[in-house]
Amino acid sequence: MTFEFQKGLLDLGGGAHVFLSGSEAFGLANAGLVVGNGESMVIDTLYDVQHAQEMMDAIGAATANSPVRYIVNTHSDGDHIFGNQVFPDDAEIVVTEAASTQMTQEHADLTASLFDESRRPESVLHPVAALTQEFDIHPVRVRPADTTFCGEKEITVGGVEVQLHELGPAHTVGDAIAYLPAQKVLFAGDLLTRDIVKVTWSGSIPNWITALERIRAFGAEIVVAGHGPVLAGAAITAAIDLATEFWSYIHEQAMAFYDRGVPADEAAARIDVTKYPLANVTLPVLVTAVYHECNPDIPYRDLTQAFESMAEQVAKMMTPSDENSRTHG
Repeated sequence: MTFEFQKGLLDLGGGAHVFLSGSEAFGLANAGLVVGNGESMVIDTLYDVQHAQEMMDAIGAATANSPVRYIVNTHSDGDHIFGNQVFPDDAEIVVTEAASTQMTQEHADLTASLFDESRRPESVLHPVAALTQEFDIHPVRVRPADTTFCGEKEITVGGVEVQLHELGPAHTVGDAIAYLPAQKVLFAGDLLTRDIVKVTWSGSIPNWITALERIRAFGAEIVVAGHGPVLAGAAITAAIDLATEFWSYIHEQAMAFYDRGVPADEAAARIDVTKYPLANVTLPVLVTAVYHECNPDIPYRDLTQAFESMAEQVAKMMTPSDENSRTHG
């Protein structure tokens, strides 16, 4: 069983749906939809008001007789929460307690500022300008959680059972998944994708590896990834195996450099990611997360530092012709 990855609403059966971004470009996420008898649940709400409204329009027919009663944010990254505001005020927003602490207007305002800065040709952030052009964060007004949970929570959506399981900290401090046991459909957020989500902002690589095994144990037949194609059958196992291999390698390498007293930036420059080339962009962020695990006095990189690091890495990867094009707009 395979699913075409094109933008729009895809019916997975049994009331489960996904609004697919149709692109694996930066920030373009998927959103889940569970339609029950007389009410619905949305799982994640995309990066800005425009994209969230597109999703709202796409699900309109499916939710006409089953209005959105619940919104579950799988984690606190902007591309999964910044669209919350487009839904009715009486829709209940449910997240992990840990994730709720990160869902602030300051997060949105800083994101908007960084995106603006990246569009200035003279800025150190300009190498990542192409990543930010799709989005307008300025209109975002962050809606915080109405309900938080730790561990597990079950919600019945018009007769459809939805199990929420906290698996973080991993990608972020408060990751969760949503599982529909009758349909064997699992909404994984950014914990599992076909192509590895190569960043941990404020989470834990060892916990992420554990989370992957917990996802495997559900025995889901369909996994809706936070980004990229829907996974089914053997593709689920392949994605779990690839992610486990990647994170185990990064953790082992970074730990070895830490034990030898090598500074994080130098370690990132020396770790060979030839097998995982896209990891070059976020490698300093990943190494810093491992160093924080070893020594909590070494802080995670905050959003500004992470974007600066990513821009520096992208600049290093640019060819002279790329650099000339960037400099001259």
